[in-house]
Amino acid sequence: MGRKFPLTTSFLGFPLKTGAIISGVYGIVIAIVTLLIILINDIRIQTIVIDFLPKAVVQIIVAINLLMTVLISVLLLVGIFMRKKILMLPWIVLTIMLCIGLVISVIYTSIDFLIHKFYFTSFGVLVVGLLCVGIYVYMWWVTYSYYQKIKEEDNRTPYTRTPYYG
Repeated sequence: MGRKFPLTTSFLGFPLKTGAIISGVYGIVIAIVTLLIILINDIRIQTIVIDFLPKAVVQIIVAINLLMTVLISVLLLVGIFMRKKILMLPWIVLTIMLCIGLVISVIYTSIDFLIHKFYFTSFGVLVVGLLCVGIYVYMWWVTYSYYQKIKEEDNRTPYTRTPYYG
């Protein structure tokens, strides 16, 4: 039976486990920093679909989402260290959904700037946004590959198992 996971190493040749850990820690750090920025600064957060809600309500919704991201990233890390696939799964599912949402948000924001004749800003949002999407998708891919590696190792019979070193 061939490998079901697409990657065998992660960032700069590090093992998949290391890359998955980096992804989880990154999720926690970015969520906490974003939460602090939102709470400390007077930032207007605009939603694409529900833009009739008061600013405070939108901030609370975003804060809850960021706290859930921290929780799910912590579950990912626990799942990695305990080799429990079920704990990794929420992060894997959430992250691919967030990648899709981020693409939509980047394109929408870029078009909005373009319509208002902020051409340079529109191009910058598109380039930087899609670069961030690419990094995010790669982090998901590394973590999903590690998940698949654990799954494959767990599905082997005791007679075909090889020692796990990583």
